[in-house]
Amino acid sequence: MRLIEIGEAVKALPAELLDQESGIAWDGAAGMRDWLTHHYFDTDHSIVRSTVENDLPDLEQAVQRLIRLAEKG
Repeated sequence: MRLIEIGEAVKALPAELLDQESGIAWDGAAGMRDWLTHHYFDTDHSIVRSTVENDLPDLEQAVQRLIRLAEKG
């Protein structure tokens, strides 16, 4: 469920903000949200596990950097 929430949040962020962290596959996060929401029973859970273990840490770091930039504003 948290991956769905993350994907939904990404969809609400301005592209200009996301462009500041171009190394992150923001469209992939949004796409995973769509897949998990609409095709839950067809989901390959090894992909979800890989996302959590390999991609989520980078996403978290990128979000932290964006927060720091916003705070400096």
